[in-house]
Amino acid sequence: MRTFNSVTLLGYVGHDPEVRHTDGDTCVANFSIATRFRSKDKKEVTEWHRATAFGRAAEIVRDYVYKGSAVFVQGHLQTRSWEENNMKRYTTEIVIVGLSILGSKHADQSKAGDMRNSYDESVEVSDQNICF
Repeated sequence: MRTFNSVTLLGYVGHDPEVRHTDGDTCVANFSIATRFRSKDKKEVTEWHRATAFGRAAEIVRDYVYKGSAVFVQGHLQTRSWEENNMKRYTTEIVIVGLSILGSKHADQSKAGDMRNSYDESVEVSDQNICF
């Protein structure tokens, strides 16, 4: 039997991305995405998701994604662990393989503009989108 690890989210960025570089100089961007759904009792519930982008995708996140941006994210789940205060900690995050920036509250800034920006490993660069 084959298994399948795939995540697709449409939500809003909860904070400006945190960007760093690894020792090998790979760009890494971390940010949170909020999604909403209605529970059985008709209450609106917000769920928070951690997302991580690497390389060129992280550079696009750094340059175009802000708190409040609407994003469409595709990726896979990955769980990491580390030691903190003699306790083992875990986090599960979405590793981004595709990203479309649908809008931003910073649309008036020249960096964001009204352009729809996308990252997808299978798409080539075009005049209309930032892709790779």
